[in-house]
Amino acid sequence: MQDFLISCSTFILFLIILLSLAWLLFKIRKKSTNVIGLMLKVCGSLFGLCFCLYLGVIFTIVVATVIALIVYYRHLPKTSKEGNPVNLIDPEPNQKLKPTTVNPEAILNSVPSQSMKNYEEKSIEKGSSTNTAIPQLKDFWNAKDLYTRRVRERLKRAKSEDIVIGRRLFGSTYQVDSYGETYKASLQSCTCPDFSYKQTPCKHILKLALKIGALDPHDQLFGIPDELDLRYQSLSKSSQKMFLMLCYQHQYAPSERFITKRSVELDGLLKNGFIIESIDPEFLLKNAYTVSELRAILREYQNETGKKVCTSNDSKQTIINNIISEGDKCISLFTSHNIILEFDPEVAPHIVSFYDKYGN
Repeated sequence: MQDFLISCSTFILFLIILLSLAWLLFKIRKKSTNVIGLMLKVCGSLFGLCFCLYLGVIFTIVVATVIALIVYYRHLPKTSKEGNPVNLIDPEPNQKLKPTTVNPEAILNSVPSQSMKNYEEKSIEKGSSTNTAIPQLKDFWNAKDLYTRRVRERLKRAKSEDIVIGRRLFGSTYQVDSYGETYKASLQSCTCPDFSYKQTPCKHILKLALKIGALDPHDQLFGIPDELDLRYQSLSKSSQKMFLMLCYQHQYAPSERFITKRSVELDGLLKNGFIIESIDPEFLLKNAYTVSELRAILREYQNETGKKVCTSNDSKQTIINNIISEGDKCISLFTSHNIILEFDPEVAPHIVSFYDKYGN
């Protein structure tokens, strides 16, 4: 509206000046040999021009004022029959405004992603009459990409650093300003170098998720299922400490088997299903004992039973084969002290999150 008023005023002034100049040229179009008379005509014409400009300014102000008043009164809120102003934003004062719908889509791709289609299908299945539900960050990311130590570190930076969510550009893409740089971010992607390098949620995506309500401010992105969390809480303190130690030792290979000493704390973990015992004598003998340790234990076994299982020239593999062929009594000499374990498949993806949440 302000631009419209300025345009109208400029046009009217330009028209007045043009008419005044035309009138001035008309007055002095005839040449005069009398210099003094010509100067008087010019002065009179300039006086008339200034007077016309003054009238033009006054006329322009009046016209602009009238237009402004008309626009002002047209945009006044309507009143009801009782004289009360009508609430054009919320006709029902007791009803809270519903959040604006955010339609998730890829930032640089106009074709809806599979995750977006899944989200729309879920919304349809729920039978909601209005599409007012705000999508959640977890709807667009796999657990292995979202619930990681790297993303948790980015979340801390998103909460502490000066990152400003600007205007909405298109779809669910927003302008994000951070330390003098401007990026385009949605819940699925960002134009920053960090996202381009790792293709996992960056601090700009997480800040946007916090801003629009797609991520609970209290959610630290550990991603541990409630059922597992409750099972952990039911463990004894010593078993919890043992479990966290195992999580720390095997965080980079959570699906691989490992060997450790038997203990009461391990029995608690076995009972609650956090770890699983693996029966593999050959794997145990190969990885838990040296050749000299095997021979020392077998000498004690030979003294008790009188059976000679190995000789001083036998290789490690030969000794292992002889122990296995000897039977359970001989094998139990080695399995009674050490045990082969692996994390339960449901627990393995969360051992880093367990350590980050409880290990500190």
